[in-house]
Amino acid sequence: MAEITRPKITIIGKGGHGSNPAYSNNPIIPAIQIYKKYIKLVDKYKLEGHVFNSTLPIFKSGTAFNVV
Repeated sequence: MAEITRPKITIIGKGGHGSNPAYSNNPIIPAIQIYKKYIKLVDKYKLEGHVFNSTLPIFKSGTAFNVV
């Protein structure tokens, strides 16, 4: 049996200009940590011989190159 689950995780930070990042709260760092823990969870189930397939196909962040 297969199941489709569409979880949505929103991490909110405080934006700032790239020239002064000390006044911002970059949400990318905790997002990367969540993703890495998720990958470890997937690997754990694969190592135990379970049939498990999971992907995180979308990872969105800002679009400006000089803004946090």
